[in-house]
Amino acid sequence: MSGKASISHCISMSISTRYLPNCHRPTPKLNQQSGISSPPPNYYSILGLSPTASDEDVIRSWRRLALIHHPDKKSIPPADDTNEDNDIRLINEAKSILLDPTRKQQWLDAFSSYDNKNSASQAKKEGPHIFRNISLDEFTPHYQPSSSTTRSGGVGNGEEDEREEEEEEAQPQYFTYPCRCSSEFIITLEQLEDNVDIVGCEGCGEWIKVGYEVVEEEE
Repeated sequence: MSGKASISHCISMSISTRYLPNCHRPTPKLNQQSGISSPPPNYYSILGLSPTASDEDVIRSWRRLALIHHPDKKSIPPADDTNEDNDIRLINEAKSILLDPTRKQQWLDAFSSYDNKNSASQAKKEGPHIFRNISLDEFTPHYQPSSSTTRSGGVGNGEEDEREEEEEEAQPQYFTYPCRCSSEFIITLEQLEDNVDIVGCEGCGEWIKVGYEVVEEEE
């Protein structure tokens, strides 16, 4: 069989067409503005099926659509043969891929990968999703241990009172708030000084907005 005949066989649109492994597949086009390739075809939607459809459902739907779109069944030729040929190609391609476990899994992986990339790109444009607003008053302050406590390894009553007085005068080094995933949100003194008010949980990736007011100290 010549190369020309082989290509002709691959793009044949009769009902008996079977796509060969070396048939050319249309590659997804890259969106020049967003940098994200176009989504793979949704073969279930093309056949009018849900993702839970069985192989029998795929064959039944393919036969029905193939008969509808077959040129011999058209009493009036379509105005645009290109669109009609593309419809038939997608119908045949959908059946071929959904009935092949290996190719079906490859398609599902590509479909899932596109969804993940598209979601990440959308989230990057919109910024983090804020789970809730929490006042800094609800956070637990954490102070740097005093040198006297570090040296003695413990505190007595007098030393404990002295430490409490030092903490009242000192500023907390950071604040924490428990997250529902058992991890915690942390905001540091440096972040507060830089007017940072959105922080994320390292455990689950949720974000919160911390409510506080910056008070200018008088000299």
